[in-house]
Amino acid sequence: MGDVRYGKHTFDETVGQYYGSYLFPPVAEDPEPQCSYNMFWPCIGNHDYTGKSRQASTLDAFFEYFKALEGQPFYDLLLGCDGMKIGEDSPDSYPLLHFFALCSDPRFLEAGTNSLEQAQWLTKKAQESRALWKVVVYHQPSYSSQMISPAAGKWPAQEKPRNCERTIDPHIFSGLGINAVLSGHMHVYERQERQGIPFIINGIGGDSFYKFDDAHPCPESRCRYAEEHGAMFIKCDPTRLSLAFFNTSGACVDSVDLSKEIQLYRASSLHNLQALLYARYF
Repeated sequence: MGDVRYGKHTFDETVGQYYGSYLFPPVAEDPEPQCSYNMFWPCIGNHDYTGKSRQASTLDAFFEYFKALEGQPFYDLLLGCDGMKIGEDSPDSYPLLHFFALCSDPRFLEAGTNSLEQAQWLTKKAQESRALWKVVVYHQPSYSSQMISPAAGKWPAQEKPRNCERTIDPHIFSGLGINAVLSGHMHVYERQERQGIPFIINGIGGDSFYKFDDAHPCPESRCRYAEEHGAMFIKCDPTRLSLAFFNTSGACVDSVDLSKEIQLYRASSLHNLQALLYARYF
């Protein structure tokens, strides 16, 4: 969920030595391709910019390393494109999972019409998508508990431009059929339920931890954790999407399941199968 590098580390130090075999086209440091298509898809975090100052920073090194993105700061990714084929002779197909990766960094959003163009792109793509599950990913979270960052103090109560960046308005997801929203940035794990959608922060993939600074979590907060690094695992099939966070000890800290009832029927006027999809979140 962004920040695939930190500080003076190169992308090859933080990504290449661990996930180089998932990158296509291959990076310069590893010219021999080990896969025939790209399997590592990052979104942009504030630390993925490089430069001598914040004002002079760019994404040139990021896009040079992750060539599969083709210089696009926001993009979508379809997985399981044969997840459901409705009728052998029907052109209608229902991809299993549709990811929408957005850029939430203010340096991008405040430049020209980038913010509007990205929002319009998401609306169009999500409305046209026939995927059974739709997940949005971006770096700076739209919702979180109050917490303390070692570098920037309290967040969000104390205004710190470097660390207070609620840049994506979550209301743009309304009516788009989005099933889950994933982000990072804050060095904690937290899951909140908003608008009937799980909003999940997973920012404890490897760096230091933040501390929660409110005695009682808000009613929308379902799980908060900042004790051990970990990663998320996503499993899905046509009727179920499962998102779980495991720490490095192998314990499942949190999980949430979404289900979808699928009814297939034959429409006499069309002479082919169509699908009615009913989503239920619990």
